[in-house]
Amino acid sequence: MKYIALVILMFSLPCFAVEYNVGLAGAVGLGISRWEGEFYNFEGVYVTDHLDSKELVYHAGLDLSVWITEAFGIETGVQYGMYNYNYSYESTTDTVESEWNYDNLLIPIHLMYGIPVAGNRLVIGAGVYICKELSGSAPGFDIPDTLLMTNVGPAALLGYEIHTGNLCIFPSFRYVNGINGLSDQFASSPNISYKHYFMLGVGLLYNL
Repeated sequence: MKYIALVILMFSLPCFAVEYNVGLAGAVGLGISRWEGEFYNFEGVYVTDHLDSKELVYHAGLDLSVWITEAFGIETGVQYGMYNYNYSYESTTDTVESEWNYDNLLIPIHLMYGIPVAGNRLVIGAGVYICKELSGSAPGFDIPDTLLMTNVGPAALLGYEIHTGNLCIFPSFRYVNGINGLSDQFASSPNISYKHYFMLGVGLLYNL
């Protein structure tokens, strides 16, 4: 409920804005994470104490940027995200792999600081991503709803608003930490020691 109230507040801010833009945005990037524990090969022989994943992640959905003043604003939206993990370890004799896939509902909330540059705006932002896992699959089974999580991770962005008439093109680089992935409720699951997401995105927005 508290997340819903926060999103309603974000979408009500255009009433007080000097400028706001709404449209579509998408991003593609790299999810980097490590799964720690004791891992064995198919013959039951110990192989390693960690598995690493470096896989592509994708976002797409609605985006809203609200400028309360010329320099300070808020970005939010509602996005679908597809996150993939292939935890693997390879040595000269053994390979261990475990593939996981999640479909997510994502809500970014960024505070933004804008710097005028050549008639456009350089944007520096920081905030959070709210991530609700909609569905997931693991090796050999679908993840039950009771093990799907909703969590929040810190985020940062660096972007550049390019204005052409009423259109705004918004390329950006984004970093998010800690969202998504395996639930701690897996009793036999080792620990996920870190999850980092680095993404390049672009928004096509309309100035209202």
